[in-house]
Amino acid sequence: MFSTKINFKIGALLMFLFCFSISIQSQSSGIKGVITDETNVPLEMVSVALLSPKDNTFLSYTTTDEKGMFLLNDIPKDTIVLQLDLLGFKTFSKKLIYNKKLIDLKNIILKEDIGQLDEIVITAVVPIQIKKDTVSFNADSFKVNFDDNIDGLLNKLPGIEMEEGKIVAQGTTVTKIFVDGKEFFGGDPSIFLKNISADAIAKIEVIDKNSDEAELTGINDGNKEVVINFTLKKSKKIEVLVRLQRV
Repeated sequence: MFSTKINFKIGALLMFLFCFSISIQSQSSGIKGVITDETNVPLEMVSVALLSPKDNTFLSYTTTDEKGMFLLNDIPKDTIVLQLDLLGFKTFSKKLIYNKKLIDLKNIILKEDIGQLDEIVITAVVPIQIKKDTVSFNADSFKVNFDDNIDGLLNKLPGIEMEEGKIVAQGTTVTKIFVDGKEFFGGDPSIFLKNISADAIAKIEVIDKNSDEAELTGINDGNKEVVINFTLKKSKKIEVLVRLQRV
């Protein structure tokens, strides 16, 4: 009986050490940290992006949780730029050299944006911004092939997929497509997605909005829909309009 208890305790200890080992291994690489404001309050939904310092293209992305914590994995071994962005706060950036070992940045404090310049403000374009119910992607921050259409661009954006010709954002099918803020009435949305060059797009906004009925009546009926808005580059607007008239 005594021997059985010892064996049980040893087994439990080995299981604990095994689980602990897995936990340590899972934290042996990547970049992590905690983001707070100047009063030490954790900041949730901060956009955490990794950029290439060569051309500011997007490498990886996540957001902070309710405790202000983040962890980024699947990072290329290289010099990278960590960029943090949250509405109402100054953009923060830091150059890092990543060698496939865990980088713990501990606590990072974001300063409120009061219109003053700061040495930590980066000149690179913010690849992803989160503002209330809108996630905005800067198209130039995502590498695409020179001959890619919008389909190819969308497949590069985190949280967005193309399924049977439909756009799915964060697991929800996009119900409407807007171009420069106006609803696209071209019938089949694939006409726009497959015939317009990715290079013509300046910004993509995924918007979680109230239903048309709720917006019309001003009464929140609890129904939401996801729409997507493509902002065209000024230099490409005429070219896009002409192309759409031909298809």
